[in-house]
Amino acid sequence: MKNIIAALCIFLTVSLAGCSFGAKNGIKNEESPRIINSGTKEEVKNKVTFNYQSNSIDKKDNSGKVLLKWSYSYPVFKFSQDNGVAEKINKLIKAKVDDFEQNLFESTESLISNSEIVMGVPYNGIFEVAVRRCDDKVIAVEIMDSRFTGGAHSMENYTGITIDAKTGKEISFDNLADNSTKLKADVSNSITQLCLQQSYKSKMMNESTYINIDEYIKNNKWYLSDSGVVLMSNPYEVACYAEGSVKFTVPYEKISSLKKNYSYEGNYKIHSRTDYEIAKDLNGDGSEEKVLVSGRNSQIINLKINNKDYLEKIADMDVEDCYALDYNIVDLDKSDKYKEIAIEVRKDPMKLSKPVYGHKVNDFVGKTYFYRYKGDEDLEYCGCIDKLVTDCSTDYRKEKLIKNTVSKTNTSVISIEEAKKVIKENAKNFKSGYTLHYSQDLKAKDFNIPEETYMFFCSDENETTAAVYMVGKTSKNLYIGPSNGDPYFNLMKDGKAVKRYSIIRK
Repeated sequence: MKNIIAALCIFLTVSLAGCSFGAKNGIKNEESPRIINSGTKEEVKNKVTFNYQSNSIDKKDNSGKVLLKWSYSYPVFKFSQDNGVAEKINKLIKAKVDDFEQNLFESTESLISNSEIVMGVPYNGIFEVAVRRCDDKVIAVEIMDSRFTGGAHSMENYTGITIDAKTGKEISFDNLADNSTKLKADVSNSITQLCLQQSYKSKMMNESTYINIDEYIKNNKWYLSDSGVVLMSNPYEVACYAEGSVKFTVPYEKISSLKKNYSYEGNYKIHSRTDYEIAKDLNGDGSEEKVLVSGRNSQIINLKINNKDYLEKIADMDVEDCYALDYNIVDLDKSDKYKEIAIEVRKDPMKLSKPVYGHKVNDFVGKTYFYRYKGDEDLEYCGCIDKLVTDCSTDYRKEKLIKNTVSKTNTSVISIEEAKKVIKENAKNFKSGYTLHYSQDLKAKDFNIPEETYMFFCSDENETTAAVYMVGKTSKNLYIGPSNGDPYFNLMKDGKAVKRYSIIRK
């Protein structure tokens, strides 16, 4: 299936913004400080607020050539009932930023004559601190530092800091529980179960399900999130570079030994990146459903529950110029038996009307769509919010759900099933034994096709692709594209191609 999706999305490139650095030895610096986002988490005993402070600096030589780019973003916290704790936490985080800046400068000082800079590719460094939990018990952040000093790509390192919100001191893993041995066993057993899932096994370079939790703890590759205990790897440690950091989340409900001081009392949430499975009882029947949302690197966002495809039923999502990076299992209503699936769609950073600087480029630009699974293939759309649930400052229960779907309002628009019928009756290259798979249409305008269409691909039981199709939603026009991903679609009339629409080069 991966080759099918790759063929459909070969023209889509999601690019992340670059970053910058500081000055020395007569070399010019240009700074552009910005506050890019704020989050607020209301608690009964205290109120914690934070702003993400962002800075972007270009280090240039006297001719104006950029030699080194460096950027950072980090949170600045405020407490409504503060006794100096916020200042202590802020100093701790800022010290990490300063250490990275100094180390980056020292490590690249002798490299500024490197041929990659001569060719116009400056060195760069990125330091991002993202808040993963924020309440009156625990403040936890995830740190990503990235450096490009030549070669095929940058290298990233992920670490975490978990802080006692009452004292401002870092919490060691062993101090999370009175019985740290049991805590490690709980976490290790849960991660082993995750590694047995096909969605994890297919991405990991080593088929072994053993994860050395002591190595993660020693290297500070863990934190307490609003979903549970999170362990994270660097690229190449357990998966290929393209997979990024593989994260293992152990929900709080599976950790009985955690101290009450650090228990989580906020909104229920189990977080996952897309393309990784979550096992959870969604409808209160006592059995776990296997949930998988895909769409991280493409605009074809899909939902599977117990291996059944629900792509057609999530067509409510307005995913134009978007992709899915995260999803969550949440509890919209504590009084009922259901847990909902919250799918996040984020704007392609290249399509934003205004660029977003710092902090993962577009972490706070997007929507969350909620779906309730009632069993027996009954999936209900609950609505959406203009925020991302992964942002720990989002109180999703207090947000008004909006059901502004992109469903058809024009009564002349044909259904998905009618569109399939058009293909089967008019596409001579459609073969019996093949299955048509609906995909959210995002490509018609990219090919300058002057109407809204449905988009499909078809494959046999071996997932061999036969062709890609578009069908006009009102005209019933049939457009056929090649299975190899070549950049064109042919408009068909009476079995013949009468016009070719090629991709618009931007």
